[in-house]
Amino acid sequence: MMGLCSSPAIGADGTIYVGSWDYNLYAVKPDGTLRWKFAAGNPVFSSPAISADGTIFFGSSNDRHLYAVNSDGTLKWKFTTGAILAINSSTGDRCRWHDLLRLR
Repeated sequence: MMGLCSSPAIGADGTIYVGSWDYNLYAVKPDGTLRWKFAAGNPVFSSPAISADGTIFFGSSNDRHLYAVNSDGTLKWKFTTGAILAINSSTGDRCRWHDLLRLR
């Protein structure tokens, strides 16, 4: 892991999700070992948000994509935005994205 640059999010199973300068979103087990890493198109500055079904959402800065990743580290979908994404969100048990309405 090279240069963490987002606040972590913790899944229901204790998995810790955090973005990095090396273009990856990391999933780390509660014991500190790597579960998986997902390669994005640029550094992951935005803090991940986790939905009730376990989908992890995050933005990758200059590649201008909002990603949805399954809890096993596979891509669910990605959405091309019209803006750089460096979003920090997540409150309670709901997934909330601030300033995401300015996508296009």
